Amino acid sequence: QIGLTGYNHAECMALENELTSWQQIGGFGLQDEARRLCSTLNRVLRLTESFCSVVIDNLHEPAVQLGRSLGVEHEKAAVFAESEIRSNVTFQTSKLATLLLKAARVAANMPQWQIIRQGICSGVLVEVDELSPESVARVAS
Repeated sequence: QIGLTGYNHAECMALENELTSWQQIGGFGLQDEARRLCSTLNRVLRLTESFCSVVIDNLHEPAVQLGRSLGVEHEKAAVFAESEIRSNVTFQTSKLATLLLKAARVAANMPQWQIIRQGICSGVLVEVDELSPESVARVAS
């Protein structure tokens, strides 16, 4: 459906080819296949996230302005763009891709969490019972 909108046509076509290839291969029992599937699913997630960002960027402010003009409560008008995304097949696709990615990572014998950037950090790790302004103030003092 993203491809039908004309959004990022080249990426949509590349993903369509990858997914067609996966459909022909069928399954991902081997670790190498599972790793390749992880790459495809990450690509799907990047595309759906960028599409959702474009929708929010283009619909949020106009919806708030129109809502204000029509006397609609700000909270209701402000969630219009998000509700459009959640009602779109793109949202369900991203949720399905997330679940499939978890399964593919298990099949690939990869850790559950993907390391975004390795490095070294320093500081103090503080545990609190809840994240509230009061607990943050206690930790900051």
